[in-house]
Amino acid sequence: MAFIDDTSVGTDSEDEHLQSLGEILSLLLAANVRLKLLKWQLGVRCAEVLGHLADKNGLQPSARHVRAIRAYWSQGLARN
Repeated sequence: MAFIDDTSVGTDSEDEHLQSLGEILSLLLAANVRLKLLKWQLGVRCAEVLGHLADKNGLQPSARHVRAIRAYWSQGLARN
């Protein structure tokens, strides 16, 4: 048994997106892959992927992760 945790599909247009989703879902169905609908996010313009925000402009670090890293380093430096 294998698990696929996250899958992202990015396209240039809504029509292309629907076509790509149809092809991907058909392949997953043919492979008997089960999906958790509660985890789905469809048609979003911006999504968090591996600690980054992905949108039409590309990838930027997530503000939440940047804050966590800054907090970690400021605490670590204060201890030394």
